Amino acid sequence: DPAAAARLLGAALTEELDLLSGKSAKALIAAREERFLGIGG
Repeated sequence: DPAAAARLLGAALTEELDLLSGKSAKALIAAREERFLGIGG
Protein backbone atom coordinates (compact mmCIF):
# COMPACT_ATOMS: atom_id res chain seq x y z
CA ASP A 1 0.00 0.00 0.00
CA PRO A 2 1.79 3.16 -1.18
CA ALA A 3 -0.06 5.42 1.25
CA ALA A 4 0.92 3.25 4.22
CA ALA A 5 4.53 3.18 3.02
CA ALA A 6 4.53 6.97 2.73
CA ARG A 7 3.15 7.30 6.27
CA LEU A 8 5.83 4.96 7.62
CA LEU A 9 8.56 6.89 5.83
CA GLY A 10 7.18 10.19 7.10
CA ALA A 11 7.09 8.87 10.65
CA ALA A 12 10.67 7.60 10.37
CA LEU A 13 11.87 10.95 9.02
CA THR A 14 10.06 12.87 11.75
CA GLU A 15 11.61 10.60 14.37
CA GLU A 16 15.06 11.17 12.86
CA LEU A 17 14.61 14.93 12.87
CA ASP A 18 13.60 14.76 16.53
CA LEU A 19 16.73 12.74 17.31
CA LEU A 20 18.94 15.10 15.32
CA SER A 21 17.62 18.10 17.21
CA GLY A 22 18.19 16.59 20.64
CA LYS A 23 20.83 13.86 20.56
CA SER A 24 24.34 13.01 19.52
CA ALA A 25 25.22 11.44 16.19
CA LYS A 26 26.00 8.18 18.00
CA ALA A 27 22.46 8.04 19.40
CA LEU A 28 21.02 8.80 15.96
CA ILE A 29 23.05 6.02 14.33
CA ALA A 30 22.05 3.54 17.04
CA ALA A 31 18.36 4.39 16.56
CA ARG A 32 18.72 4.07 12.79
CA GLU A 33 20.41 0.66 13.07
CA GLU A 34 17.70 -0.50 15.46
CA ARG A 35 14.97 0.60 13.05
CA PHE A 36 16.53 -1.12 10.04
CA LEU A 37 17.13 -4.32 11.99
CA GLY A 38 13.47 -4.22 13.01
CA ILE A 39 12.40 -3.83 9.39
CA GLY A 40 14.68 -6.68 8.27
CA GLY A 41 13.55 -9.01 11.04
